[in-house]
Amino acid sequence: MKIFDKNESYIISPDNRIYEYLLYSDFVFDQKKIFFCNDFSKIDKENNQVILDLKYLEKFNDYKFQNYSLNIIIILWNAYIDYLINEKQIKILKEKFKNLKILSLSNLNFERDFSLSLDNLHITNKNTLNEIKGISYLKKIKYKFPSIFSIYNFVKYIPRSLSYLNEKIVFVGLGNDNDILKQLNYILKSPFTSKGNKEWSEFTLKEYNKKNYFFDQNSFQEVKNYNMRLDEKYYIANLIIRNLFLNHLKNFTFFFHKTNSNDALELLKTNFYKKIIHLDFGSQCGSSINNVRSLLLHRFYNNRNIRLNFFNNTYNNENYINQLELIKTFINNLYKFNNYKCSAKELANKIRELNEFL
Repeated sequence: MKIFDKNESYIISPDNRIYEYLLYSDFVFDQKKIFFCNDFSKIDKENNQVILDLKYLEKFNDYKFQNYSLNIIIILWNAYIDYLINEKQIKILKEKFKNLKILSLSNLNFERDFSLSLDNLHITNKNTLNEIKGISYLKKIKYKFPSIFSIYNFVKYIPRSLSYLNEKIVFVGLGNDNDILKQLNYILKSPFTSKGNKEWSEFTLKEYNKKNYFFDQNSFQEVKNYNMRLDEKYYIANLIIRNLFLNHLKNFTFFFHKTNSNDALELLKTNFYKKIIHLDFGSQCGSSINNVRSLLLHRFYNNRNIRLNFFNNTYNNENYINQLELIKTFINNLYKFNNYKCSAKELANKIRELNEFL
């Protein structure tokens, strides 16, 4: 599907999203030149292609443009919840700019009414970016010369970094009990959470206080007892899967879970560690294979990652229910494997074997 009309774009982005936009421009959007610029007057030219971050959506709408022929692309990083949070401003933008495309990490059918799945685009084997403007030299070096950054990051965190020179299975992302606690509290505070989702979250927190653990094999069934949106069911299923998976794998000698986003020891944006194998659970918000973690693994660990296909073919409620049954079987079989001192290779092979049944 043709989404980008040109191979050069202006990108309006907060500082913390720059690396992600670089990745997508380089490996998915087929861009050759990109210009990071938050000065709208410099962008206000006929038929310019603009990738607009949601953080600047309201400010963009308030600006008095001279040219409304701009081709605008927006990414819903958190899928439908991002749409709900920004729905008013997105509708205003649609009224002003007819050439608007909204991309999402979700493949759910009901979201096709307002967005296109990122899976309509394909990951390229070779990067396409030739020119990057508007960012600091340090950010440019980190992206364009990853070997330099990788060596710097490795040396900075010796002796911790030394352990990753050996074989390990690694997952970088949310999923442990502390992460779940924060995520449930966010659900309860959000005005965009359905009544059923809040009821489930309250029930889960109460059960945790009684049992001192969040989920077990019955947790998938409990989700079915609450009336909530399909995107919420998808998100909750991912909370359960990750937590059960990681709570079991943490018993294995050669497994490591890195969850602290404030921990600057880098295991994803680096090409230094040649023996670790990354687990890829995809995005908690949508089943697109073109998510940030998958792109990083494609770039740096292309032959050293295991993509777990929990919801690749889930588009509606029927698919979701059918897939949950396969996932429960997967988790049951995983828990039967308890050779905790096995090698990283043996653990990786077992996970790959189980993955075939999803």
